[in-house]
Amino acid sequence: MITQTDTSHEANCACHDCLSGKRNRYFRSKRLKAEEFSIEQAYGIERRRLLNRSVVGWGVVRGFSLEQEEANESKVFIVGEGFGLDRHGREAVLVCPAALGLKNTFVLDSSQSQTRLKPLDSIANQGAQKTEDRYSFTYLLSVHYAERPTGDAIGADPCGCDPVEKNFTCETVVFSLTPLKDGRCPCLEEKCTRTCRCHDDEKGCGYKGRGPHQCLCHWITDTTDPKPSKLCGWNGYMIDPADGIPLGCVRVWETSDECYPIGISAVDACSPRKLVKNNDLLYDLIRGCDLTQISFISWFRWHRNEDFVEWSKFAEYFHPEAEEANRRRQAKTDFVIRFSRPVLKKTILRDTVVMTAITIEQSSGWRLTRRVPISWIDTTPTKDYGEGLTDQVRVFVDYYWYRDEVEQDAQSWLSKTGFAMEIEIRGDLILDCQRQQVDANARGLDPAPSGNGTPGGTFISTFWVKPKPDGTREQVASW
Repeated sequence: MITQTDTSHEANCACHDCLSGKRNRYFRSKRLKAEEFSIEQAYGIERRRLLNRSVVGWGVVRGFSLEQEEANESKVFIVGEGFGLDRHGREAVLVCPAALGLKNTFVLDSSQSQTRLKPLDSIANQGAQKTEDRYSFTYLLSVHYAERPTGDAIGADPCGCDPVEKNFTCETVVFSLTPLKDGRCPCLEEKCTRTCRCHDDEKGCGYKGRGPHQCLCHWITDTTDPKPSKLCGWNGYMIDPADGIPLGCVRVWETSDECYPIGISAVDACSPRKLVKNNDLLYDLIRGCDLTQISFISWFRWHRNEDFVEWSKFAEYFHPEAEEANRRRQAKTDFVIRFSRPVLKKTILRDTVVMTAITIEQSSGWRLTRRVPISWIDTTPTKDYGEGLTDQVRVFVDYYWYRDEVEQDAQSWLSKTGFAMEIEIRGDLILDCQRQQVDANARGLDPAPSGNGTPGGTFISTFWVKPKPDGTREQVASW
């Protein structure tokens, strides 16, 4: 016989009611009152919110753009339509753009022992003035789930003695501003903090190496549900002041406009956002849609083509500069590389591109590699991306190498037999405008775009060139 002991779940509950969720049980002649309908509705809502926070997560799902619109002499701050989930799984839905104002925005004051809700115009009393300083009077803007009763219900008492009730509950949102002590906008995309525990390979699934199942098991076991919270009243709404969804950092100042006494402008509309990674977003990340790739190479017709390039065509890619005093001569080349997005110029050094000539040792047939002396990499962009960014690089080589190996008619290492040119572009060393490594892995025979969906990698392009003419019989080696 199975008996219930003191260690049962029921015995450990703080009360005798069902804490894990109670729903109606229906039977013939059951009488349904307002209480039963409320229990039924609460059960469905709480179960949905449990799935939201446990499976989907919390944060911004879509939308909530931050913009400004002109109104009289002031700029009205507009939050665009959007959808988000708070930490308790409540849905924050804004179906049309909303202007921040006294009726829908409050200030969270946590300077004292207990957090207080203050009206928006209380900011003006702090003496804040408009300033160009990015970090002065900066606030964290958050959106909160809110609900308010709406629609008068007609009472059953014909004398009208029944208290006035509201027929419906409207689910909407309100906004909060939380002052940032140091003025700096926080980043909620935190670094990885989870680590895998050691486990015995002789037990459980017996995975070797990384053991993903064991890691996931530990992570799920250690996950806890947020503490229950209750909604409190503010300005006709029921809200949870402590459970806002961060949208961005804004700068706030006092204006002379009586209709819009508070001016607001966005400082950072991305870093503070906690994002919900839905399936489409995760799939795009798997495909590497966020990565910068090599989108064009000027020698694409030669790339991995087994036909030998005519020497004259190869030589036309080099253009010696005029001699100048106190400046080492260089030869400009037509070896140009473009990227799908801007990259940081400061990461483009001479070691990011390598050109290697592979010649044949005449007597034994050994393949000998010799590095072409790259003297400079020009980072002039195709259009203005702002200081420090470019979408294109061009290779310059040492003039004296060009003079000896390309320009003069005398024999050089590039004479007698054909040779291979190998150009390496090291994506691990190049960071894009998001400070992410360029996805530069070569893809078969395709000259562009590069990439296999992961940051970094090396793009290798090889082509074969006929020997430099020197007046003797031309030979093309078998590669």
